[in-house]
Amino acid sequence: METRIPAHRTCQDIPTGTLPEESLEAKMHIIPGLQIVSLTETSLRIGPPGSGLWMDGLTAADQKYIQWLATEEGTTLAAPPPDSASADPGPRRRRELFGLLAPVLEDSSRLPGALGASLVPDVNAYSVAYTSSAGPLIRNRSRSSVRIHGLGRCGQMIASLLAASGIGALYLNDQHPVHAGDVGTGPLRMADLGKSRTVALAHRLGQQWPRTRLSGWTPGTDASGVGAQLTVVTACDALSEAWAARLAGSRMPHLPVVFGPAWARVGPLVIPGLTTCLDCAQPPPGAPREGPRAVGTPRPDSSTAELALSCAAAGLATVQILMLLDGINVPSTADAVLMIDLATGGVRRVPVQPRSDCTCMVPAA
Repeated sequence: METRIPAHRTCQDIPTGTLPEESLEAKMHIIPGLQIVSLTETSLRIGPPGSGLWMDGLTAADQKYIQWLATEEGTTLAAPPPDSASADPGPRRRRELFGLLAPVLEDSSRLPGALGASLVPDVNAYSVAYTSSAGPLIRNRSRSSVRIHGLGRCGQMIASLLAASGIGALYLNDQHPVHAGDVGTGPLRMADLGKSRTVALAHRLGQQWPRTRLSGWTPGTDASGVGAQLTVVTACDALSEAWAARLAGSRMPHLPVVFGPAWARVGPLVIPGLTTCLDCAQPPPGAPREGPRAVGTPRPDSSTAELALSCAAAGLATVQILMLLDGINVPSTADAVLMIDLATGGVRRVPVQPRSDCTCMVPAA
């Protein structure tokens, strides 16, 4: 939806008293990456055509001031730009423009510490993707937690990406030992061979991302990972019957990542009561499956998931997870799966339709 000034009004018509109160000390700038397009001498657009901010009734000083707000340094509401002779519309006008530009402004101060410095590109990219300042959202990621089962090449990469993205807590589960095939995507090293995947990964991630709380997670125990917002399960061929049943009985959102001999499937992202479930994503009885349905514990994916395929699946899965936690846009794996084909390098989205005999879309009482 486009944000516009009403057609019968211009910037000059907006009364100061209707604008939100802005801090005189906040140093603001236009979200980096949002393109500013001059449409006419008195109008411009900030952001993409379909969802950008359109402004009309602008003076030359207004436009110069807006261009100044697009600089990395930013400015406070109280301070005029350095070249005040030609680019300062005046205190009252600056306040009006700040209010009108609110949807595309962000605090130019960055997240603190080394993690904050490393997340500058993420703040900029998600701000453009969401067409709003992503700084507060990424700060809030420190309050989020995710459970991950299966720490082979893909699972450990997901864990590493989430820790690097500022997620506050990760609950890890995989008691298989580290194999040579596990090394190459995530933080595990050859020195970790033979150790528990959970223990080795928690140790490596803790060294690199000390702000992320890391702990083991035992499925079926209420005390471990109870505060998580999402469960991620990686497996080979298909989820086991036990895991499919465990996730089906959970009210927690969950995302499977399944690998075949030369393909990977990310999704569907299941939000109980709101999206289709894992059973809806299964082929109907008698239809060919992409792989045999395993019985018991899912096989570790260290020996079967190719390196680049593991990274591609982990990257796509991480984007889905972060979008769910941020709560702005709907992830593409809601009611769909992403299929990655190693033979062609292609990625396609396959919608998942609810089965007529399934009650997964019925909200819980």
